[in-house]
Amino acid sequence: MLNSELEVVGNSVSVLGECPVWDAEHGRLYWIDSLSKCIHLLENDGRYQRWQTPQVIGSFALCENGLGLCAFPSELNLLKFGNDEFEHFTKTPNNPRMSRLNDGKCDRVGRFWVGTLTDKDGCQYGELYRVDPDGSVTKALDQFTNSNGLAFPPSTDFFFHSDSRAGGIHKITCSGNGQYQRSLYHQTNAAIERPDGAAIDEQGYYWSALYGGGAVIRVDPEGREVFRLRLPTPYPTMIAFGGDDLRTLYITTATLGGMKPQTANDPMAGRLFSAKVQVSGLPEPRFGY
Repeated sequence: MLNSELEVVGNSVSVLGECPVWDAEHGRLYWIDSLSKCIHLLENDGRYQRWQTPQVIGSFALCENGLGLCAFPSELNLLKFGNDEFEHFTKTPNNPRMSRLNDGKCDRVGRFWVGTLTDKDGCQYGELYRVDPDGSVTKALDQFTNSNGLAFPPSTDFFFHSDSRAGGIHKITCSGNGQYQRSLYHQTNAAIERPDGAAIDEQGYYWSALYGGGAVIRVDPEGREVFRLRLPTPYPTMIAFGGDDLRTLYITTATLGGMKPQTANDPMAGRLFSAKVQVSGLPEPRFGY
């Protein structure tokens, strides 16, 4: 499944690296460090840029008009890259004292989906929201702990979502009356590896970063693990396909371990990795704003 060895990309080290986004139009990669409150950009020619955010940032997407969409604890802001300005876009109904916005991604029709997490194990404050380009917010799901693993196949009949602390990856479908239902797609052992950020390849297989497990897995459409990529650090957080042919897998990681003490003197923790793979990913949709 690999066409190259795993490589370290760039020199940055993140506390909680997250949300790699490949900008196919310009051939460059964005990613965030949630707890250091920043957005990174790496150009194909090696040039690097960084934006400081005013709040903890849970996820990030690109907009059709060239702006960036930033998920802060209980609101979404637009980033104007040219002058480094953040502008309020819309609020979400979660209480920031109980939870904050976390993993977010655009679907194939230009809507942004974002869920919440709580730092308290076992507390099911988690909610998943759909944000439309007009700024309206719809709660799609609730009653889980840590929203993660969003990925949208070409079909609009369903999408994927994970509850990291419970270890479950689910298929989400929408009924005719606008209600969303989830069915278990793949289960991990959450005591040792939690399904974090995810992506879909062109064959419809689901790739998941296993936080705590030091690995990225590929899961077939029936929910069976068919490939496992081992990493030299235990806390991968999210993945994205990039490069001209979308066959470069980018993997963000963290230096902060939430389930067990971080390995002492781990030089690979918090680094951004890449590897060439034998299957292409899907182009990342933009927010329809």
